Amino acid sequence: MSHCSPLTILLIDDCPRDREAYCRFLKQDRLYIYRIGEFDTAAQSMKWCQQEMPDIILLDFESPDGDGLKFIQQFRECHSNTQAAVILLAAGQGDEIIAVRAMKSGVQDYLLKDKLTAEVLQGAIHHAVERIQLTRQLEQSREQQQLIAAIAIQQESRYQQAQAELAKCQWIEASLRSVLAICSDRVIKSDKDGNPIHIVDICDEFLYDTLRERLQAEQKLIHNIDLREAIFNESADAIFLVDPQTLLTLDCNRRAVELFEAADKTELIEINGQKLQRHPFTASETDAILTDMQSKGVWSQEIEYVTLKGQIFWGNIAAKPITVAGRTMNLVRVTDITKHKQAEAQLRQTNEQLANTNVELARVTRLKDEFLANMSHELRTPLNAILGMSEGLQEGVFGSINERQVKAIATIERSGRHLLELINDILDLSKIESGKLELQWSDVSVRSLCDASLVFVKQMALKKNIRLNIHIAENIDSIQVDDRRLRQVLINLLNNAVKFTPEGGSVTLEVRLEETGEHGSKGTGGVNFPLSPSFASSSPNLCFYINDTGIGIAPEEIGKLFQPFIQLDSSLNRQYSGTGLGLALVQQIITLHGGTVLVSSEVGQGSCFTIRIPYRTNLQTIQATNLLPSYCLLAENAQVLIIEDSVVAADQITRYLSEMGMETITYSKGEGAVEEVLRVQPGLIILDLQLPNLSGWEVLNQLKTNPKTKNIPAIIISVVDERSKGLAQGAFEYLVKPITRAQLQVTIEKLQHFTASESPNLTVLPKAAKKLPLILLAEDNQTNIDTMSGYLESRGYHLILANNGQQAIDLVKVQRPDLIVMDIQMPEMDGLEAMRRIRDDWQFVDIPIIALTALAMPGDRETCLAAGANEYLTKPVKLKQLALTIQQVLAR
Repeated sequence: MSHCSPLTILLIDDCPRDREAYCRFLKQDRLYIYRIGEFDTAAQSMKWCQQEMPDIILLDFESPDGDGLKFIQQFRECHSNTQAAVILLAAGQGDEIIAVRAMKSGVQDYLLKDKLTAEVLQGAIHHAVERIQLTRQLEQSREQQQLIAAIAIQQESRYQQAQAELAKCQWIEASLRSVLAICSDRVIKSDKDGNPIHIVDICDEFLYDTLRERLQAEQKLIHNIDLREAIFNESADAIFLVDPQTLLTLDCNRRAVELFEAADKTELIEINGQKLQRHPFTASETDAILTDMQSKGVWSQEIEYVTLKGQIFWGNIAAKPITVAGRTMNLVRVTDITKHKQAEAQLRQTNEQLANTNVELARVTRLKDEFLANMSHELRTPLNAILGMSEGLQEGVFGSINERQVKAIATIERSGRHLLELINDILDLSKIESGKLELQWSDVSVRSLCDASLVFVKQMALKKNIRLNIHIAENIDSIQVDDRRLRQVLINLLNNAVKFTPEGGSVTLEVRLEETGEHGSKGTGGVNFPLSPSFASSSPNLCFYINDTGIGIAPEEIGKLFQPFIQLDSSLNRQYSGTGLGLALVQQIITLHGGTVLVSSEVGQGSCFTIRIPYRTNLQTIQATNLLPSYCLLAENAQVLIIEDSVVAADQITRYLSEMGMETITYSKGEGAVEEVLRVQPGLIILDLQLPNLSGWEVLNQLKTNPKTKNIPAIIISVVDERSKGLAQGAFEYLVKPITRAQLQVTIEKLQHFTASESPNLTVLPKAAKKLPLILLAEDNQTNIDTMSGYLESRGYHLILANNGQQAIDLVKVQRPDLIVMDIQMPEMDGLEAMRRIRDDWQFVDIPIIALTALAMPGDRETCLAAGANEYLTKPVKLKQLALTIQQVLAR
């Protein structure tokens, strides 16, 4: 539950991304509400502190105008009375020297920025607030004790005044008695007529008035004495009256007897108070105390005492000189602060435990990061070879293979891809939990995003005869998101929808705008469950609805949906494969986008997952656009230099680039790489990071600091997943192994688009095909469909599928493909009849058709060509031969 009074946070950090992350961490805190002042420099912060006073200071150790410790010293000098706690943020890996300097400068805590999470930051702030509150409680207690002492001193003064008045009355009484002895005059008092009525003794009347005044003074004195005794004896603190010369106690109150465990006050009178101390003052210390009392009028200190029964306790002693009945003495007050000392000791112990915990947490986090990095490296390296070699075998790079071998290798590749997905999911989830996953914001076409996501599930849907539908509202164009991460979310949800939908069902992806305040849901019925926190937003939301007619989810099971490594029913593990990480990533990624995930479902009827994210049409976060490099690409025939020590990886990249019409040169080590770049003068550099002799990071640094090579674009392809670091050091793009044709092709197209739009006067790389060809594959055998479609899509082609001749004709009329691969033996309408009808329509007379047949009888080729085919291939067809034929036919 949040506290009502917000805490003021002063945040000093020159990195906008870091500040944004810290603010996000603080907004997640459920215990406190924060009011945050953000500044780039210490100088700006000091000006702000003249108007505001922070409770907590989050300070970057390395600020543009000096290190953080100088700021702390300056702040303490200007605001010596403030109790603001300082938490230092440093980028180093456990620098003990910085930590020691920080603690000596009064820093409350010391955190490493690269290990910082929301939990660690919130814990440090909670601890700092608790310490401030304890400190304030101690100060309030001491102020109350000083007030009691002041009251006691004030009452002592009144007591002295009353004693003086009593002495005056006693003197008057003695004088009167002297007068009475020598005076006997009488006066006759008369009425108004002169008749005598009373004879008065002058001395008796004067004495009566005087005695009455004395009685009043005595009553007042008794009242003050009673009040003094009440304050003196009922005080919660021990009070002593001490002779300033001999330092012996003259009197003490009841609390002193109790505190020092004496039988009565006689045991505490006429003794030197230092005998009650655990460590008596030295002569020099005593002289210093007396000097302090004379100059300041009061002295106070915390010391340890020993009772008459040997018990040790902590006390706060305060002494002040007073005068009673003309006699000067010291009023000494002793307050039992053992509980406060114990609280301070517990606080110190807690501080030490927290410090040790922070150190251990940092160590564990570092070990976990190292383990994940090593795991990523150790698993990606052999996977890259497995997938690369599998692809090469399927393409016939290492010689021809039969159909049975093709199926076996395809199984190896699918298994490798599945293992790679698991590795990527684990690493992504770890990055999100540690706050290290950074979104790469960009303008993304919603239509392109949805189409690209549906491509990934199309084949699986086709196998199960599941209809895929898409509906996008007309008023939706583009949105600011992380394209790769949001596509990952949609693919995951669509994949689950297809996976858990029986054959013959349907899956629908609908996208529409939801205005502010509208929170309607679409689905198949059941109960709506929010699966991520809501974020208030004044802008409309873009909603993605993934509907399926699948098995549905029971209401009691929905709460488990987004827990990592969990499937709802153990039997599902056997029927449906999965890692149990996908939905956890969906929730985390959408939360990072400031959105929500909801689900509605009914068992046996289906489910609807709703993704709601803010509809931003222009980037609302600060982008460092001025840091984009200006690339100076070379001539059309420029070569691509591949700096890679793995033969398998180099061959794979070479194949992909050769298919895009680019010439390549391979260099296998880091040492001498810059000299090779200067010699070859490439238009593009493909750089691996794990190089012998010299790391790829050093090579990249040398390239970007050399005036002759700094404008040559470099694409990093490595098993090390450090994208942000690579882009920050000047790489154009960062790809993690294993890579695919599509990834490299998209990256090359992105580079060409960048150079064309940002630098229109510069020459660019050899152009790869801008528009990916659309191929219609007419085939009724599912095994052949899986084999050919997977291979052709990996080569960068878009595919649409038909199971018979009539479907092929219908798709040609609607989609108008760039090329048709037509099987001859199909049900309902065979390929020959379909080709004749397509050629009968003059609109499609120029669409190339490649005929495939399992028959190889004399005359079959001529029959196919006569029906309208441009080429003729017999089954089993080699995939590489098919791809080459398609390439040749499209080039005509």
